[in-house]
Amino acid sequence: MVGMGTSLADRAWGRESAVGRVTGVMSVIGGWFITAGAAFIIAIIVATIMRYGGFIAMIILIAVALFLLFNSHLIRRKKGDADDELFVAILNAEDPTTMWSLLSEHVRQNQISLLDRVSQDYLDLTNGLFSEDLRRLKKTMHHLDEHKRAFKTMRRKETIGLRRMASDEDMLEKNMWFHLGANTCLQMIYALERATEVAVEHVDNNYNPIPEEYRAEFAPIRDRVIDYIAQVHQLISSKRMEDAKKAKNMGKELREIVKDMRKTQMKRAHKGRREDLRASMVYLNVLIETNELLGNLRHLVGYSQNLLDEEAEG
Repeated sequence: MVGMGTSLADRAWGRESAVGRVTGVMSVIGGWFITAGAAFIIAIIVATIMRYGGFIAMIILIAVALFLLFNSHLIRRKKGDADDELFVAILNAEDPTTMWSLLSEHVRQNQISLLDRVSQDYLDLTNGLFSEDLRRLKKTMHHLDEHKRAFKTMRRKETIGLRRMASDEDMLEKNMWFHLGANTCLQMIYALERATEVAVEHVDNNYNPIPEEYRAEFAPIRDRVIDYIAQVHQLISSKRMEDAKKAKNMGKELREIVKDMRKTQMKRAHKGRREDLRASMVYLNVLIETNELLGNLRHLVGYSQNLLDEEAEG
């Protein structure tokens, strides 16, 4: 608040930055009032209960607070583990061959689930940005955070399974392909998070929309990226990697197209109008993160192929 006031007094507020600055100030002040109002109401309710209930009411309130805390954390975690029947089977398995077969299946299902989410999130990101749908973009950001946490939880479970097989001589190479594949999946989520964060800021501050020319140019590539994600999904889910090389080549071809679009956009932003600079930079960021997404999809195909080869050998 002090910084905002100082910048206003120094006339540092520009025409483009004023919207974001005012929005930030109003959000902070509004948050104060909402927090104060909620705290005031809750304090009145608790004080009234303790006033008329005395020591017994105090004990009951503490017990309720502890119950809610443990119920939301421990019970939910146990339920999540119980729902994951494959993970339970991995923990109960004794034979290393059976354990590795179950673990590789768990990894495969986790990757398939992530690809479904990545495809939908990428579609929501681009549609939300081009249609200036702030609500959809914020939901996409929330979903990406949920997907990231869910994937990390599944990865921790799979790491537990790998540790149970530490005595296996071939585990070093299996570990490598597992961790490379997991990191590649996380990098896809991070790429979408970065692109969505920039898009949310752009739309939330009511900057100039992405020009129709850019939308028409990007739409065919966006559809091809969605199709490519579906192809990678099919390869991994079918366990038939005969077309892995073809999928890698398709990903390489798409990356080259996006790279050319990125170079064109950089020249366009340099020569374009100053009013369209922010929109140009947001579009350029989408192209950069799309290129990153395609690169990680290609890597995932290779790592999954190697992991399946290890399973076949095992």
